[in-house]
Amino acid sequence: MLKVLLFTFSGLTASCGGIFLIYLFLDSLNTSGKPLLLIPSLPLIVFGVILIIKASRKNELLLVNEDTAPLLPPENFDNFKNIAEKNNQIVNEWIKESDKKDKLKILEIAAAAEEETKKTIANSG
Repeated sequence: MLKVLLFTFSGLTASCGGIFLIYLFLDSLNTSGKPLLLIPSLPLIVFGVILIIKASRKNELLLVNEDTAPLLPPENFDNFKNIAEKNNQIVNEWIKESDKKDKLKILEIAAAAEEETKKTIANSG
């Protein structure tokens, strides 16, 4: 855990130092313009980002309890297959029902539009 904190702090410090050097370069443009400040700034930023990435990938963050049983497939795996098949059937039925509902809504909208056109024709004629 100490390595993770050290890497994170070092990465943030290096990145901030690189950003500060870029700020100093931009500030010096008005007076002398020291382009040598840009040379160490970009490697510092890259180095800081790499340290932060390495800190986030440390395996020391995970606490593994070795006493726990390993994950094995369940003994009644056929039961899970049946549940999955039932679930697939329910999903397929729901898809069919939602399609039917959509078609009925379209028919209702078409019937309402047809009634409106009949009314407008009857009123105009």
